[in-house]
Amino acid sequence: LPQLFTLLRSTSTQDELVKVQEAVIAAVKGTQNRDQQVDAVLQQMAAAPDAKKELYYKMLGSLGGEKSLKAVSEAFNSGNEQTKKAAIAALSSWTDAGAAGELIKISREPANAAYLDQALNGYLRLVRTTKYQPEQRLLLLREAMAVAKTPAQPGQILKDLEQAKCFNSLLFAGRYLDKAALQQPAANAVMNIALADKSYKGTIVKDLLNKTIAAIKGGDAEYQIEAMR
Repeated sequence: LPQLFTLLRSTSTQDELVKVQEAVIAAVKGTQNRDQQVDAVLQQMAAAPDAKKELYYKMLGSLGGEKSLKAVSEAFNSGNEQTKKAAIAALSSWTDAGAAGELIKISREPANAAYLDQALNGYLRLVRTTKYQPEQRLLLLREAMAVAKTPAQPGQILKDLEQAKCFNSLLFAGRYLDKAALQQPAANAVMNIALADKSYKGTIVKDLLNKTIAAIKGGDAEYQIEAMR
């Protein structure tokens, strides 16, 4: 392991750096418990020159945990552009849900506009791959929708909403049925949430389903419309 850390500091080509980083990750994970693994990487990072510290963010992201998150978050908040790029790359591919709060915080800050796409996509990946109750998942996706800027992001959020099957998710998806660019993902979300729980009844649900029937397109539309009637 000491030889790998030495190699990491002396390697300059990107392909070689990635290979050495992956080798260090594998070697560290094969040793102590996670706290000890994180401490080992942090110790090496502290001893490294400032220009080389960013090489350790990916390793910390693969280990996860509060200490790793604190170190990489601080690097993003106080670093230059190169440091921020390395930190956001680590945060957006974080191994556990702990980085979700930091990623949405970064997404909300206007000064971080250059990193919004990567931060929000990383946040959505963590929300998608972590177990949540439907109402909790909905709250997390609403936070994402509040900061979404690119055309693709709201569509992805509506698609992810299908994992948060509850009545309030149905209502939330229904808000986007009148927006042309989001009509299809909204219609799919309304349909899949409504069909998953036939207990959703009443005028509001009926109106949303009628709107969805009028909007939905695609090869399976005929069967889907029949299921919603």
